[in-house]
Amino acid sequence: MKKTFLFFHSIIIVNSLFAQWNSDPVTGATIVNNAITSENNQVSISDGANGTIIIFESSAGNGVNNLYAQRINSNGQIQWGLTNNPKPVCVHASEKYIDHVIPDGSGGVFIAWFDYRRDPVLNDIYVQHLNSSGDPLWAVNGILINNVNDRSKDEVRLCADESGGAIVVWAESLYDSTTSMTVYSQLFAQRYNNAGATQWSDGGVEVCTNSSLRGGCSVVPDGAGGVIVSFTDTRNSAQDEDDVFDNLDIYAQRINSSGDLLWTLDGMPVNIEPYNQIVGDEYLQTNTSVSDGSGGVIILFDDYTNDNNGNGTFYAQHLNSSGAIQWASTGIPVCVSGAYKFLIKAITDGSGGMVAFWSEDRSGVGNYSSYAQRILTGGSTGWTTDGLKLIDNSGGFGGFENDMTEDGNGNYIFTWTDIASNLLAQKINGSGAIQWGVTNKQVCTNTNANPVLTRIVKSDAGNTIVTWLDNRNYANSSTDIYAAKLDTHGYLIGQPSASEYITVANGNWNNGSTWQGGTVPPATADVKIRHNVVVNSSTSCHSVRIEQPNGNLTVNAGSNLSILQ
Repeated sequence: MKKTFLFFHSIIIVNSLFAQWNSDPVTGATIVNNAITSENNQVSISDGANGTIIIFESSAGNGVNNLYAQRINSNGQIQWGLTNNPKPVCVHASEKYIDHVIPDGSGGVFIAWFDYRRDPVLNDIYVQHLNSSGDPLWAVNGILINNVNDRSKDEVRLCADESGGAIVVWAESLYDSTTSMTVYSQLFAQRYNNAGATQWSDGGVEVCTNSSLRGGCSVVPDGAGGVIVSFTDTRNSAQDEDDVFDNLDIYAQRINSSGDLLWTLDGMPVNIEPYNQIVGDEYLQTNTSVSDGSGGVIILFDDYTNDNNGNGTFYAQHLNSSGAIQWASTGIPVCVSGAYKFLIKAITDGSGGMVAFWSEDRSGVGNYSSYAQRILTGGSTGWTTDGLKLIDNSGGFGGFENDMTEDGNGNYIFTWTDIASNLLAQKINGSGAIQWGVTNKQVCTNTNANPVLTRIVKSDAGNTIVTWLDNRNYANSSTDIYAAKLDTHGYLIGQPSASEYITVANGNWNNGSTWQGGTVPPATADVKIRHNVVVNSSTSCHSVRIEQPNGNLTVNAGSNLSILQ
């Protein structure tokens, strides 16, 4: 039997743990949905009470997705039905796809999706409002957005109206297959009250009255019950026979709670430099604009100045509540590396600025890495030029499986699936410094899981909840949805295995209050030290892991800690 003596190491503090979560990245994680269906997509948002609401697409193998919802509280407990019987959002025989999801501010959720029930080719947009119990407040299977014409409808974005309702912004377009040209593309907005009744004119308010084409919208609340919409516009561009434009520009409009256009009817110019500037495509929760917290907006956009056929650069611009440009006329550079890149997400930094997260192929051979940049309220970048590198060589067209959130304490948590199919996490502070050490934290390392489509939301006391699609039970229930909770130091919160003993407070080794469950570790225990622990009398355990970044394990003179493995 091998015997080892420990005298000093570093440790880390952890928050209270809950039995509903699981702290083992291999065997653990909480099942969100494991019905005998295949979950094909999932979006998670905060429930406003330190838990998360998950909206997902589920297919029974007949080629049709139905939409469902589940809620997990901060303790990891399922709130809406069972793991194999969640709340229905939209269930019918035609295809449907989630496009945007936002919280309603009262523990519920607004959901928008593309739906083909009226036409198998030409989709419509439907919306639904679920309350904090997961019950629909609007018509069963949702409300149809603008049924007064047969234009193609897409690019739907939602914005809470701060009165229990929501503002919906969408694009309507017509494409002439004979000439292969887009002949109509406009943006509209409609406000719905808590009961789902329209508040503005039939067909919605036209966001911009200029006769040109527009699309690619992004929306943020204006803080007064209205919305700010940024969009790509063709008014200064030629349209060639291949339906290609050479001088796209970016404009923005503010709409108040009554549906009135507050800025110039043609929209305020955000960037009208030569060549193409484009508000990046928003896929699900991507976000290309954020509120500045004072009634204005910060917009991140692709800039193709001097080369419409090259790789775009990322720039940002700030408009105040009156629509006036706050930074240089061309915007401020966020990343001008020259490599191909695509935005994963942008969020507010909580101080009037923005944090952007993107994937980029700087190698030029398909080895994507992920970067982040903070844009400060004064119009400068806060981190490394062209972005802080967070995730190296994710491989392939990496990035869609990644996500980020702020933690409520001025830090940012990033999650991703690496090239070995391990779900990992890392935190950086407001200055761009890595917080969880050189080894990224493990969320899911089950070899059969192949976790994808990661989502992360803020929870309590700097903790976060991560959800993902998981294949570990593929033979029985196809793809499922799992969740885990990370503490403020990146460790999984939850019930340890029978042999694991984890510290929950600074103290004496032989004091039960030092340990989760109140029991001092026996000789067979696998011990994880996350606090300042002192050994005052000789004891033993099977193994010890002292977790960084800071703290102590001290064995006082005259005492021994024997490690028996």
